[in-house]
Amino acid sequence: MVANVLRPGDQKEIVNVALNEADLILDFSASVPVSRYLARRKESVARRASLFFNPRGTDLVCLSEDELRATTLDCLEMQYYRAIVRDERLSGHLATNQSKTRYARSCRDVSFSLPTHLVAFMGVLALMPSVQ
Repeated sequence: MVANVLRPGDQKEIVNVALNEADLILDFSASVPVSRYLARRKESVARRASLFFNPRGTDLVCLSEDELRATTLDCLEMQYYRAIVRDERLSGHLATNQSKTRYARSCRDVSFSLPTHLVAFMGVLALMPSVQ
């Protein structure tokens, strides 16, 4: 299925069925509106997780709800921001990448090249048990 979850158009029914019948919803969009939409969607009881890179691509962030969804994705996002502000170990976590590529003329059209070895490394880490 290829669809925009916020504007599914003629894919609306397929998207709704997929989200409503899922046991787990993984969000790789790195989009605040998508993450908030998924967190607040009441029709589905599926657990949600959001995974994204920090702005430099050096850290993989995984926000994952518990099975009962006692703490939803949007609440976890706020806890993530609080941790960035309070925990000195996260100093520089949101620093931007200095090499920027502008690919359009909108407010969020700046990107950068992310080396594939970083993506592969983060993928391996994501599969490992908790590492401190």
